[in-house]
Amino acid sequence: MNEFLDKLKKKYLDQKSISNYFDNLYNHILSKPQSELNSEELLALSALDTLKNERFVTFNERAQQNIPWPQSYAIVHYYTQGFQSSIKWKDNFIFKTVYDLSLFQMLLWELRPGCIVEIGSGNGSSAEFFRDLTKIYNLDTKIISFDNNQVTKNIEGVNFFYGDSNNPESFGNLNQFVNSSPTLFIEDAHVNVYETLKYLLNFAKPGDYFFIEDSRDILNDVSKILSEDGLFLDLHYMDFFGRSCSYDQNNNF
Repeated sequence: MNEFLDKLKKKYLDQKSISNYFDNLYNHILSKPQSELNSEELLALSALDTLKNERFVTFNERAQQNIPWPQSYAIVHYYTQGFQSSIKWKDNFIFKTVYDLSLFQMLLWELRPGCIVEIGSGNGSSAEFFRDLTKIYNLDTKIISFDNNQVTKNIEGVNFFYGDSNNPESFGNLNQFVNSSPTLFIEDAHVNVYETLKYLLNFAKPGDYFFIEDSRDILNDVSKILSEDGLFLDLHYMDFFGRSCSYDQNNNF
């Protein structure tokens, strides 16, 4: 338990000694004898075991982790894109969860990508979201977005192209866009996912990131690609709100 307390203490100090909701909960739980904890508090206590985890793990290492989380994802999941209305970015629905919008803004600041390659443009709002954030961060990031229904509207700083996941080579030679800076690849089309990711890996380099959305609906393809050598899961972001608690959620990994 000491190592857990040390990590919690460091987290608290990193926050300039300001407690968040998580800190308040665990201060309450850890102040009580374990025999007095109710079932929900015991589950919350068990989640502390994740503090043992390394940040980057292989798919097989992740599969061996079996730590119960206190939140019921099945219940909260359906509200994470909005209840009264879907979440908008400016005037357009963005169809991402509150979790993923938070994760993206942190990941973009840490990664500082030279290029973002998005597969699945939708209405273009997510590409505009990435463009706006990278501009706020004063990054010179190329935003490249593909869809078989190519977005026709003009968004400064975003290049929309035709591309069909059933034929990944239609995405062309991405070397003309990626550079020495990290690249963030986003799969959000959910079609022919394994072959699409295999094609994108031809242009990836160490330090690049892949963000695979809606992975619980394409588990076989995602599991197959993640089992290949040289790929790691970043648990810092995957478990930021609880085990795999984002729209790429699946309790199998």
